[in-house]
Amino acid sequence: MRAASCVVYPQHLHALLIDPIVIRRLFRANPTPSWNDQWLTFGLTELVFVVLIWLDRHSQGGRTVLPVMLLVFVIAQLPALLGLTNAPLWQAFARWFASLQLT
Repeated sequence: MRAASCVVYPQHLHALLIDPIVIRRLFRANPTPSWNDQWLTFGLTELVFVVLIWLDRHSQGGRTVLPVMLLVFVIAQLPALLGLTNAPLWQAFARWFASLQLT
């Protein structure tokens, strides 16, 4: 498949499912983990992006899409990984974002 002159691999679609599937399996195996399992699931998602970036390295166009998406994922995941989701600034941002008329 091709989209916007960038090769779209089927793995792009699976990257969206890595976190929910893996975290549920980890939670079933150990409902009270001693560490934040999100580090593993987010790391797997980023690994998929890195592999896709490497596979797309010879593409003529659209080569910035995957690195930008990797950066977006990392930035979006940092608050959860660093335990900042209860911070007042993050809560204010979450309320603002939830109030947007996106649909």
